Amino acid sequence: MLDPVQRRRYGVTALALSAVFIGLSVAGGAATAMRRDAVVEEISASEAKCQQSITALGASSVQINGDSLTAEWVGVDGGYSAMGTASAAAMSCPGWKMKAFCMGQECTNAGVTLQMSRAIEED
Repeated sequence: MLDPVQRRRYGVTALALSAVFIGLSVAGGAATAMRRDAVVEEISASEAKCQQSITALGASSVQINGDSLTAEWVGVDGGYSAMGTASAAAMSCPGWKMKAFCMGQECTNAGVTLQMSRAIEED
């Protein structure tokens, strides 16, 4: 059996260790929250830059809805150069991959439509 002094010493040591572990978990949670905010800001800035790049390439409409991006150009003037423009648009948005491409009168937009989705890396 432990005498009262030893019990008190073990109790104080256990209390101190639990306070240390609680402090570490709070610090870890705060660090995770700060990193999450930084990632959200980075993604928002990347989406805005992507939208600006595609608009600069002459797109009449650029819409980002969650994990989907749709860019449209009116008309098919220039023929194959429109395909090059759409390829340049896809390359100007890192983190996105081309999902669908349509060019011509039979598209939902009688012109050029580019659909992209977020590229998700799998380990």
